[in-house]
This record gives sequence, structure tokens and C-alpha cells, in this order.
Amino acid sequence: MVTYLSILELWYSDLMPSQIWETPFDMTDASFPCSVNRTSGPLEQEDHMNLLNHYLDIEIFGIQIPYEFAANTTNSVGSILAGARNCTPLNGGRNPNFVLLDWVNIGNGSGAAALLNDGITDGSWSQFPNFFSLLRWMVAFWVFERMLAYCT
Repeated sequence: MVTYLSILELWYSDLMPSQIWETPFDMTDASFPCSVNRTSGPLEQEDHMNLLNHYLDIEIFGIQIPYEFAANTTNSVGSILAGARNCTPLNGGRNPNFVLLDWVNIGNGSGAAALLNDGITDGSWSQFPNFFSLLRWMVAFWVFERMLAYCT
């Protein structure tokens, strides 16, 4: 558990704002409009990796809570790919590097991730799907390796 907390600390304090930009969280708009949230550092926005926060909240009496009853629709392939398409112009034309969902056991988040890893957002192939898929795995491995090095 201590290692997990250390990794989270590294993620949010060092890596997250300087290497990754994310979409707004606590979204109550099911169309998931895209905008850059929480980023800093010397990199240009297009050079950051992207975290797509794709979970829906509902506001009840002024308090936002996770909207579990909409999870099947929110976590559908169509909804996740639409959210990714909304962010493509802000992400240098690339798919997101990470997708964050609530209730991953509901819907088809893994199916959407597989399509995004192959460069698909609208049912067609990107120019270099295998290259981008390989690049994402290389980046994920590098990030994991850096986290382990940081924690030891």
C-alpha cells in the first residue's frame, strides 16, 4: 500500500501536470466537451500526453455525485470514442494516452481502449495505427519504469 501511495504522489505532483494534460473532471454534461485542465511545465500542450476523464456526475441539491445509472451509456464504445474525438484537436491530432472511467465493469471501456490503441475514433483507421499503438506501450512502460525508480 505504501508503494501505491508513493506512485500516486509522484503521478499527481511530478508527472501529471508537467507531462500530461487532462480533461475536466466532475463532468455533468454527457456530451463530454473537451478543454485542457491542470497542466504546467515547459512542454507545449500538443507535446503533453492526454488523460481523458470520461465519467459522468449528476448534481443533486448542489452536490455532484457519480452517476452510476448512466454508466452503461457513458462507458459505451460510442461515448468514449466521441469523447476522444472531441479532444483530438487539442491533442495534436492524437488519441488520448489514458482514459479514466468509473465502473469499468459496466459498458465496454476495454473495447473502446482497444480501438483507441489501434488509432480508431470513428470507425476508420489512422495512417499509422500500429506505430501509435507501439508508441503508447513504450510510453506506458517508460512511465511505469520511472515510477518504480522513483519509489525505490
